[in-house]
Parts: sequence; structure tokens; C-alpha cells
Amino acid sequence: MDQRIDLALLRQFAAVADELHFGRAAARLGIAQPPLSQRIRRLEELLGFPVFARTSRRVELTPAGAHLHQAVIRLTADLSREIDAAAAVARGEMGEVSVGYVMPGALALVPPLVRRFRAARPGVTLQLREMSSAPQAQALREGSLDVGFLSEPEAGDSLRRWRSWAQPLAALVGSEHSRAADRSVALRDLAQEPFVMFPRAQAPELHDLIGAACRAAGFTPRVVQEAQSWQMIAGLVGAGVGVAIVPASVRRLGVPGVKALRLQPPIQANRVAMCTRQGELPPAVQAFVDEAQKSAG
Repeated sequence: MDQRIDLALLRQFAAVADELHFGRAAARLGIAQPPLSQRIRRLEELLGFPVFARTSRRVELTPAGAHLHQAVIRLTADLSREIDAAAAVARGEMGEVSVGYVMPGALALVPPLVRRFRAARPGVTLQLREMSSAPQAQALREGSLDVGFLSEPEAGDSLRRWRSWAQPLAALVGSEHSRAADRSVALRDLAQEPFVMFPRAQAPELHDLIGAACRAAGFTPRVVQEAQSWQMIAGLVGAGVGVAIVPASVRRLGVPGVKALRLQPPIQANRVAMCTRQGELPPAVQAFVDEAQKSAG
């Protein structure tokens, strides 16, 4: 197609094709009739074929003109839809947001947030990725991740920290444990229990926090088994291997045979922070961040 055939020229052609009368089409377009006639003749020159058959009494579409008219109708409708879609993108109502989250800290936060956001903005696609904190921070810096829920100490100066949520710790015991019927327990009351623990390399800040809390309660935990995942730790506790100190959100994993007890006095673990890259965010990403800002905690 000749690059000199622009959208304005096609719209003028469509107006004449709709009206089959140059005078009415000119009035509809708000221009004089002679310039409109000149524009249509210019279109025919650029196309290399006539689009109208003109007589002294009437104007008719040629077969080629009728075909072009239907094509312009489709083009105009498609363009209108795409303009509406672009406006929705600008309002943050369409687009894609990739969200990273660390387990189990984000368990209490991310699922209800996703539910609310999808209900409010069904045109936005959410890509959820479970990732540990350091890879999240790197992905945010590289731009392959839009929003991250990660352990607060991992967020560096190159990231924007929007807000954070506290993670209380809980004691996890088996459903057959003597304290399973209780709602809370003092950490010192677990001094003689065998412990299931995660390796320090997996989460050194949390590991050290639990160790320091136990020492403050007057004992060093006797670790009988280490496990890499919270699901496995909960499973081992349910099997009676020992007890564990875990983020309270671990109970949301739904592992059978375990009971999470509040610690008295309460102990707060590292906080989960919502981070993005620095600078202006795409509208859909900003809308997700704004929705997360409303979350309790």
C-alpha cells in the first residue's frame, strides 16, 4: 500500500461510501465539497483504480470500492478496539504483572491480595513465581520481575521498598503432642524437646533469631533433624520427630497432623518487604502495588 494513503484519507472515503453523496459526506466531515472530491480523486490515483462510479445523478461504489469500504469498516472497528485497549493499559486495567514471593512469609499476604486484585482488574494477568529473596532482588534489578515479596534485609539501595509486614513466629507441634490442645506456649517450656530445624545457610537471619530466642529462654535447641523446606519440616513434626519454631504462616500450608501455637511472649521474625525497581512503574504494576498497600499487617 502506498504510504501516502493515511487514515484520514480512508475515513473521508468511508464517509462518501456511506452516504453515496459528496455533499452529504462533506457536511458530515465538516469540510467543503470540492476539497473532498479532490481528496477522493487523489486516493484513486494512489490506489491505481477507481473506487466510485460517478454520473450526473448518482455516485456508486465500484466492485473494488465496495471491497475497500468493507476493509475500512473492519480497520476502523479494529482500531477503535485497540485504542480502547491502549486506554485500559494506561489506566492499569490491562497488562501483565510478574510477582515473586518468598515462602512461607508471603503465604498470609499474597493469596488474598491476588484474589482482590484479580476481582478488581480481571484484564491484568498475574504471573506468580516462588523465589527466595536473593534471586528476587536480582530479578527486580534486571527487570525480569515487577514486584517482589522478600526478606527485608535482602533489599538493597537499587530497589524501592514500599512497605513491610511482620512475621510472628510460632511453635509447631504434632497433633499428638502433650501441648497440642493449648493455644500458646512459652519458648522455655520446649527446652527439653527435640527440634526439627532448617540449615542455617538457607535463611541465616531467621536461623540466628531462633537460636538467640532459645538462648534468651535459657537453652540451646537440640536439633535432631534438618530439612530444606517448610513442608518437610511440618511433615516431620507431624510424624513426631520433634517440634519446630517456624513463621506462623506455615500453618497455611495445610500439612496434616500439626498444630501451630502462639509463642508467649511473642517473637517477631524478619519482615517481608514489598519491593520494586526504582523509577516509574507501568500502570498495571503500580495498580498492584497500590492494592497491596491496603493490606493489613
